[in-house]
Amino acid sequence: MRKIGIIDYDAGNLFSLENSLKYLKIKYEISDNINKLEQCSHLILPGVGAFSPAIESLKKKKLDKFIKKIAKEKKPILGICLGMQLLFERSNEFGSHEGLNLIKGNVKKINYKKTKIPIIGWFRFTANKKSLIKEHDKKYVYLVHSFECIPLKKNVISGTYTFSKKKIVCAIQKDNI
Repeated sequence: MRKIGIIDYDAGNLFSLENSLKYLKIKYEISDNINKLEQCSHLILPGVGAFSPAIESLKKKKLDKFIKKIAKEKKPILGICLGMQLLFERSNEFGSHEGLNLIKGNVKKINYKKTKIPIIGWFRFTANKKSLIKEHDKKYVYLVHSFECIPLKKNVISGTYTFSKKKIVCAIQKDNI
């Protein structure tokens, strides 16, 4: 039985996800309770906010260790927005902060000449050939962000968009993540 666990660590877009899953008629659980989340077949790590308070909240609730354990068990994990950033080794948002270290690479502030931050708008998504979301290739996605994920290995990049003649990673894929 499929049941989606939405990890509640006080930094997520929980109600948007809840409405989406209700619309799709998918069973879900919003929780910070590890026992409840372990019962779920898939996990979503949402996120809206700043990296440092988010990772600290995960650690305080011991959800960081849980997420790493689930990743090793190959349970599907989807990181959305800040949730995706937290999967990386490190972020330089307001200092240097260690992430969950599930994806090798860093999260850095976007710093392109003449670029107004945050980047907001609809952009054409480009999926790579191995992407699980390749059906969205060449479709438009709505993005709002000031930081970009820079993976160490390019083979984890599953989607990009182009802004100011530069490709920016907007989707990653590694094993069950």
